Amino acid sequence: MSEAKTLSIPGVLSGVWRACVDLVWDQHHSRSSRGIAVDAFTRAAGVPKDMFKQVVIDDLDVDKASVFHPFGAEDGFFRVKYAGKKFRDKYDLDFNNGVVLPGDMRSERGDRGTGRQMFALRAVTGLFLRFTRLELYAAHETGAYVWARAGVRVDSGERERLRDDMRRRLEAVSHRLTGRVYNQAWRLTELKHDDDLRRIADLPTQLHHVALCWDEVRTQERSDVDFAFLRKHGFVQGHSMTLGQFLLYTQCYNAHVDLTDARQMDQIERYTRTPIRAMAAARITQFPRKAF
Repeated sequence: MSEAKTLSIPGVLSGVWRACVDLVWDQHHSRSSRGIAVDAFTRAAGVPKDMFKQVVIDDLDVDKASVFHPFGAEDGFFRVKYAGKKFRDKYDLDFNNGVVLPGDMRSERGDRGTGRQMFALRAVTGLFLRFTRLELYAAHETGAYVWARAGVRVDSGERERLRDDMRRRLEAVSHRLTGRVYNQAWRLTELKHDDDLRRIADLPTQLHHVALCWDEVRTQERSDVDFAFLRKHGFVQGHSMTLGQFLLYTQCYNAHVDLTDARQMDQIERYTRTPIRAMAAARITQFPRKAF
């Protein structure tokens, strides 16, 4: 969807935005419907957009941010978009069911902190709105591995397929593994327990000179991501990768975070190194939600 007509918010928001943020409106909104969209969001969220965006982006160095009702979407759905230098995020909010929906999060900054911060801020946003669930789609080259380490849980309908995909890869390197490591990995791929996916990602066994084996697997899976690509972009070091990386790189699955589950939130906070629940509580105090 293309976008047009930008209304510039004057000034820099003190202590929150380090950049001048543009409020972008969908091109399908007419002059009169823009006012309706603002009111609809304020009624749903309980706070005006300018306050809400401070929750969404916190201290990220953002160039452009927007919150709007996507053209043709049902009532109660709003889209969040923002972008800075070499990073961006886009996702939808489902006020009808209290869910932060999957989106498209990208960071090309070459650090680990930006992506983790964006993920943490999605959770902060959900908690601020009193949502109970954050959904995501793990994909791209390393998304399935990264989200697994973060502590997400695979949706029940995805487990059998993901289990079979990982076990095919496990068989491809079984001759490199001790019986104990192989059996441990096999049990974990059953995905019976909430933290099994994270434990798979953390499997530390080093697979040395594994490029040929990886390329054989990716050819069978019709993936374009060969070992040379992983090396070029810093996803592997040298000619090795861990067993967890081998099992999860380039996989895809639907997953979620239960924002009400203390144990899962503990893990998410450890991974992102962000006090998500405390941040959300502070924002709730700073911007009390009102009924409109």
